[in-house]
Amino acid sequence: MGLFAGLLRPLYRGWALIVLLAAVAYSFVLSPYYAKQAALSCSLHDFTEFVLVSSRVVTPDGVIPAAITVRDGVITAVHEGTSVESRPSGLPVLDYGDAVISPGLVDVHVHLNEPGREEWEGFVTGTRAAAAGGVTTLVDMPLNSYPTTTTIEAFAMKYKAAESKIMVDVGFWAGLVPENANDFHQLQRLVDAGVLGFKSFMCPSGIDDFPHTNASHFESALPVLAKAKLPLLIHSEVVPPTPDSSAPASHLSDDATGSSSSSSIDSGTDDSSESGSSGVGEEGKGIRLVVDSEGSYDDAPGNSRTEKGTVKLDGDPRVYATYEASRPPSMEREAIAQVLHVAQRTAAGQPWEGARLHIVHLADAHSVPTIQAAKAAGAAVTVETCPHYLAFASSDVPHGDTRFKCAPPIRGDTNRRMLWQALMEGAIDMLSSDHSPSHPSLKNLDTGNFLTAWGGIAGLQLSLPVTWTHGQAFNISLMQLARMWSDAPAQLAGLQSKGSIAPGKDADIVVWDPQGSFTVGEEVEVFHRHAVTPYNGSTLQGRVMGTYVRGNLVYAGDRHASKACGVRLRK
Repeated sequence: MGLFAGLLRPLYRGWALIVLLAAVAYSFVLSPYYAKQAALSCSLHDFTEFVLVSSRVVTPDGVIPAAITVRDGVITAVHEGTSVESRPSGLPVLDYGDAVISPGLVDVHVHLNEPGREEWEGFVTGTRAAAAGGVTTLVDMPLNSYPTTTTIEAFAMKYKAAESKIMVDVGFWAGLVPENANDFHQLQRLVDAGVLGFKSFMCPSGIDDFPHTNASHFESALPVLAKAKLPLLIHSEVVPPTPDSSAPASHLSDDATGSSSSSSIDSGTDDSSESGSSGVGEEGKGIRLVVDSEGSYDDAPGNSRTEKGTVKLDGDPRVYATYEASRPPSMEREAIAQVLHVAQRTAAGQPWEGARLHIVHLADAHSVPTIQAAKAAGAAVTVETCPHYLAFASSDVPHGDTRFKCAPPIRGDTNRRMLWQALMEGAIDMLSSDHSPSHPSLKNLDTGNFLTAWGGIAGLQLSLPVTWTHGQAFNISLMQLARMWSDAPAQLAGLQSKGSIAPGKDADIVVWDPQGSFTVGEEVEVFHRHAVTPYNGSTLQGRVMGTYVRGNLVYAGDRHASKACGVRLRK
């Protein structure tokens, strides 16, 4: 046996060497090949190094004719000009002619609702809609998923849930609530896990496990955020006490919306409004709320002034103005004043330097000068508004059409125009969709009751054409569009590789036709899980032709790539 083993030993060593060499070859040759082949299923084209050409490329230095070289998902060069001489030789060329090539949209305010409420949206449908709309990166909100993302355990669940499901790159905000605001250890664990920042509500969120906060909670948490240089995003509305009670109006009725237990999540019949419930009961009768003494809303039929600064909501809940009156501009103004007071200490040399406060979905244009003054004084504060506040006025909302319900409410046309002016001048820093869908049954379209319907607008896929279409009246430029939708939001989220077309940046690109018109729901399919949106039937300009995420052509011609290869982003 010993002799036999001795004879076999050289053969064994030879085979072992062959196996070792095969492993080395696989690691350096075959493995990258198969990795590239797998990656190609993420794309509708079959190459990883190529050139994009257009006569209108939106760069940080202007809109120019250019050839963009992409290699392994990164922009390696931007050559001015479209002639053959301006292009690198030997590479595949995708020539888009006069179509616009812009940086992909970065949407920092999206509710994908997974885990826990996939019947409302979910990572698969939400990111497919994003890709079809030219959104290459989004940041998911900590609610309305269940559980809400306020603990490290909940964040781990959400991060795992997104695996292999996302068509675009996705980052995550954590939630700041009273329970964790004073828990430095819990906040630090979320920071260390890679959340891009935190989100908080100053009014009842409508979700039981996402209670609202106040300025004292911000002050407790900001030292952690300042050290990590992370933003705090704030839903800036406060519900004042009623004249005869210290309780907020949102809890005055036994039937008040805003109750959301895990059982109601399972049933899909929750009455709550993520964006904030109306705070009144089933019929909205007899509830007294403080309202703007300027009377800047349109009085609903049947509503009556009972004293200066208050209104009795006796109006028809199917009339939009009844809902609008329940959330007056004074709620935003008071909250923003409190936010800006805290923001003073984020200025250079102040204790919370490094932190940033961000006001989400601004609806009240009259708050802009106050925000500008705080910025001028050095406060690290930014503000966003949303396409629905720019596309619609309260007078556009049909009776009972609860698809338009959101919080803060859509205001009058003068306010809409003022928001546009502030956005064009840069006083409003950026745009976001605040995509907040629900199951259609929660919109109460059968009864048209604005006071009990879910408050949230679905519009993720349509942000680019809605902004472009309605911006024409204000002479919006391609450069301004890129600032509002790409550069500024990427900076807010700390995503340095996103937001512009420049060497070294991720090849996150949207190709679109500014003159291409379509009717929502007809010529262009809407990929949200549910097609319940106030934009249905609207004719828009700005048709997306192709969307590249890190060089992968993930959407083109109403087709998606066969595999979802978006990256879960962490700080």
